[in-house]
Amino acid sequence: MTNRRYVYSLFILGFLACSLPGHAKERKWIEARSPHFNVFSDSSEKRARQTAHRLEQFRKVMETAFPKYKIEGGRSLVVVAAHNGNSMKRLLFGENDPPGRMVPVGFFANATDRDYVILQTDVHVDQAYPIIYKGYVSRILQLNIRTLPRWLAIGLSEFYGEAKCSDKNAFIGLPHEAFLYYLRNRRMLPWEVLFSDTDGSAYAGDRTRHEMFYAQCWGLVHYMQLGDKENSGKLNAYLSKVRSGVSSTDAARQIFGDFENLRLEINRYGNLSMKHMRIQIELETKEDEYPIRVLSESESLAVRGGVLFANRQMEQSERMLNKALQLDPDNPAAHEGMGMLFLRQGDRAKAGEHYATAADLGGQSYLSYFFAAEAALKRDSDLDKAEEYMQKAVAMNPEDKASRDFLKNILQNKENRLRAEREKKEWENRIRNSKPDSPSGDLTEADDSSMGGFMTDESTANNSATDELSGDQSMQWQELNRRIDESKRPVRTGPKSKIRGIIRSVGCEYPAVMDITLESGNKRQMLRARNYYEVGYWGPELSGEEEFDPCRDLQDCQVEIEYVTAFDEDFIGLIQAIKIEK
Repeated sequence: MTNRRYVYSLFILGFLACSLPGHAKERKWIEARSPHFNVFSDSSEKRARQTAHRLEQFRKVMETAFPKYKIEGGRSLVVVAAHNGNSMKRLLFGENDPPGRMVPVGFFANATDRDYVILQTDVHVDQAYPIIYKGYVSRILQLNIRTLPRWLAIGLSEFYGEAKCSDKNAFIGLPHEAFLYYLRNRRMLPWEVLFSDTDGSAYAGDRTRHEMFYAQCWGLVHYMQLGDKENSGKLNAYLSKVRSGVSSTDAARQIFGDFENLRLEINRYGNLSMKHMRIQIELETKEDEYPIRVLSESESLAVRGGVLFANRQMEQSERMLNKALQLDPDNPAAHEGMGMLFLRQGDRAKAGEHYATAADLGGQSYLSYFFAAEAALKRDSDLDKAEEYMQKAVAMNPEDKASRDFLKNILQNKENRLRAEREKKEWENRIRNSKPDSPSGDLTEADDSSMGGFMTDESTANNSATDELSGDQSMQWQELNRRIDESKRPVRTGPKSKIRGIIRSVGCEYPAVMDITLESGNKRQMLRARNYYEVGYWGPELSGEEEFDPCRDLQDCQVEIEYVTAFDEDFIGLIQAIKIEK
């Protein structure tokens, strides 16, 4: 009897130990793939597929409601579906989870180069998905409308975000009971406050004002979309006014009319039996056909580390991503996560190393290819490889202006190099035409053999050669070769460095020498480019239609110059790259 009690007691203790949070068994992580979404989840295969399918349904609704809008942008969307509330807590807060903390059942967050959707799968669809749908609507609006007043962005997100979807139909504009309560029972905020708000200061720290603000945004959009027929087109007319430079408040007054009358209209409308609309959709994909794969531990750590980053849990995110890389140094998602972390910390060099590594491993972020292009230029001055990377970056995120400008600058520099080669050949031909007896071959060969004599004043070969030319030709010939000689003069060099300042003078001469006087602090420094066609030029000044000419366009620019230190009495360094700041 004693032994049986002992065994039973051990069983109970073991059960309790396994039930403690610190001893909870880690669930298996999987990935469900639908045509437009990858869902990472520690829940069941069925729930992971359901999550992907509901997002596909809502994406189809947006595609149908906004047929002219781009639905996909350059920022990737990472969807993470938590098994239950405890899993949601660990995802969002890791080990920093004090008892009693309220955890949302749905969460839409922006990170450096991607957006995150995190939701709990064991709750009713009406609890988690409206939060996700609203974030998704905002993402589409930001992608397609540059100038969108805040109240209208909120109103549209709330209007469409409460949708109820199936494979055949979606119902839009369903009554929002909480907002209707505020519109019917509380005093509205002044419309001037609503239309002029740009940052949430209209309701900061006041929950009642916050709810009233959102209720009015939703109510006004609902009224304009589904209220009286005479309102049709008013939102577009209002937006056109704002785009033309009219203030949001003035545009609202011109299009929506007197604000007191507008308050009465919205109040009346809120007390009516509100309409909604049905959108027919046709979803061709089938939920049970979405493929499933099991993630490695390194892959799951990279996903979870990214979620912690999106929720501003930086230290835990870094620990998790480092562990992912220890398990698999070739995990591109973990490298991209570390890239985001180092960018947030202001360490661009380390961020670039991780992003560039991710690009070579097939990374999914456009920033990976952006930084890989930078590395190719700094390491090898490889314009062809840099162009290859940037073509991928722009294809992945065509909306990113910095990427488009960088690619344009690379193409401009490639053209400059081709031009330099053409000019070199032209000068070789001029030399041959000026000196008929000079041997055939290119300039480099001539420098090393028969043309080497005129590189020094003592050369009798040079004297005999120039004797055959006229006086003016002889002077041009000697000056030409003096410049060539100066451009090739050996210079003792040291480490690479950078300097910021304003360019006060630019001097260019044959063959492609450029001397720059840079005002940095209280000093003026001279830097030289021996071939300005081989210098890398980057910056907004190069993004215009007119071809960039460094000899003409660098004057008075504020720049950062990368150079190799030179121990020379005339200049402090040999220029490698110039970044134009303004």
